[in-house]
Amino acid sequence: MTITEALFGPNGSPDAILASEKAAQSDFVTSTKFPKRVSGGSVADLEALGFKFGDAIDDLFVAAELPAGWKKRGSDHDMWSYIDDAEGNERIAVFYKGAFYDRDAFASITRS
Repeated sequence: MTITEALFGPNGSPDAILASEKAAQSDFVTSTKFPKRVSGGSVADLEALGFKFGDAIDDLFVAAELPAGWKKRGSDHDMWSYIDDAEGNERIAVFYKGAFYDRDAFASITRS
């Protein structure tokens, strides 16, 4: 198998890349990870909402506990997930490109 086949599958489709991005989204949604980079507000704003932050996990994420009743959910786009408050309102959009060759993550406070 060539490197091209490993990355793009035997028919030239990006199967391995898409699978890694889907797996990264699933990992994020079920984890205690939260992106280090935040826009639309600050870590202090998130702490005021009830977030509790811990140690760095890696170059992109820190450990975090969500406020009571808040939940992470994936979307139909593998690079975007959302965090909803206890009433089901979207409060934070999270971009996470978890492909093995190119990683990036940030959170955007969409409603404070």
